[in-house]
Amino acid sequence: MIELVKKRLASLGYTVTDTDVLALDFEILKERDYIESECGRIPDELRYHMIDWIVANFLLAKKSEGALETIGTTDFTSAPLRALTEGDVRVEWGGRFCRKIAHG
Repeated sequence: MIELVKKRLASLGYTVTDTDVLALDFEILKERDYIESECGRIPDELRYHMIDWIVANFLLAKKSEGALETIGTTDFTSAPLRALTEGDVRVEWGGRFCRKIAHG
């Protein structure tokens, strides 16, 4: 499983270091325990979803620690998108909600 997780991270542009392996092992065990507690076993259909959940949790933890600045061309240090305008429609994000505002 760890090799598939490493490959998925590599496909996103992240290079796994020796210090990452312990955190990845923990995430693998955590997701495995969760799925097995819900399903009794890990269904084949969830195998690749599980890998993505592991990767997402790992990257979120790295970002939360301030240890993740970029992956490939994605810069995590810049401010997040707060609003988007397309034609006469504007969408604003803030807090837990998204607000769609029609102009015109």
